[in-house]
Amino acid sequence: MSWLSRAKIAAVAAFAVAVPQIAAGQAIPPGDHYVCYPVVKSGRRPDIGRLEFEDQFGTHTVVVLAVTRLCAPALKRRAGEKPVPVRDPRLHLVCYSIRATETHIPPVTTHDQFTPNQLALGQPNEVCLPAGKTPLKG
Repeated sequence: MSWLSRAKIAAVAAFAVAVPQIAAGQAIPPGDHYVCYPVVKSGRRPDIGRLEFEDQFGTHTVVVLAVTRLCAPALKRRAGEKPVPVRDPRLHLVCYSIRATETHIPPVTTHDQFTPNQLALGQPNEVCLPAGKTPLKG
């Protein structure tokens, strides 16, 4: 379970795919692909208070609001290519919506397995944490 809370969540159809991504011109490091499912019901709302996260864009003071999605590791198949296997089937991501203090976030260029992208970024609005998962009956 995530260190933020132990919540029972229900997920529905996938709505996002997360793939390893790095700056243009660099080799993509190994990592799992994830298919993300929106959370339609959560057993418990986190009561965390303010947290700080530091990433390549700076330090962000955030308030955690609610569970938004569960991301499961996924095998990726692309026509004409060897399938990319799951490296760690136990490692899932649980994502939470956040409210963050405003920070200047510069644009970036990324390169993933689909296409290079120039991205203008807004303020952080979600944080995803490594988590274990236990299926529930029903």
